[in-house]
Amino acid sequence: LRGQAIPEISPSVPSVPFLSRANDLVGLAIQNNQSSRASAPITVSQIFALGALPNNMGLVARIRGSSVPVQVDVKATHPDGSVRMAVLTFAVPALGVGESIPVILAREQTPHEDIGDTFQAPKVTVDLNIHGGKQVHLDVASLIVQSAKTGRVSYWLRGPQVVETRLDVPIAGSLHVTFDVRRYADGDAVTDVEFKNDYAFQSTGGPMFYDVKIANGKDVPFTASNVEQPQYTQWHKKIVSGN
Repeated sequence: LRGQAIPEISPSVPSVPFLSRANDLVGLAIQNNQSSRASAPITVSQIFALGALPNNMGLVARIRGSSVPVQVDVKATHPDGSVRMAVLTFAVPALGVGESIPVILAREQTPHEDIGDTFQAPKVTVDLNIHGGKQVHLDVASLIVQSAKTGRVSYWLRGPQVVETRLDVPIAGSLHVTFDVRRYADGDAVTDVEFKNDYAFQSTGGPMFYDVKIANGKDVPFTASNVEQPQYTQWHKKIVSGN
């Protein structure tokens, strides 16, 4: 489940449930392939057949006799306007190691909740010392607030269960840092920090030399000195925050 390393375990292959009701669309099985008991919202992509899910229709997940609300972020539609591909987020109960659970995704007329950008941002910061140049401090929480005020924030997911935003910050020459920040309602967050030296058609460019530190609150999960990054290259680190 979300943002954790996958150990080498061999759980049994789970069985997928059959569709049994008129509004049933997809049967799937969710399995905990981690080394400990886990419970969390999950985020998956799903393809739908032409006309199967109208764009104004919602989804629920039937799990162990209960209907769980599903956040639907539509990413592509069919010619008739129905959903072709969407990113789905919903909560699952705690699962033991190797345990699986059957899930049915079904159509349901559910109201769309747009909560905006209200989830707490992770305390991730990046410090850069550009050799022969400037020192840069980037605070993800502050950047999200500033971008939201100016209307320049870009959303990939936006709803009552998860919000994912993208921020891009120019640094020097052709170097810029992109943050993909996913925040869940339960307080967990995943921040993908990407260092990209790939701006084109700039007055300056070429390789960049710098020192870097990535902090997650009081923790410092990554530091590096004398980084040499050629132009038109990129690298990234994923930082998990929260529970």
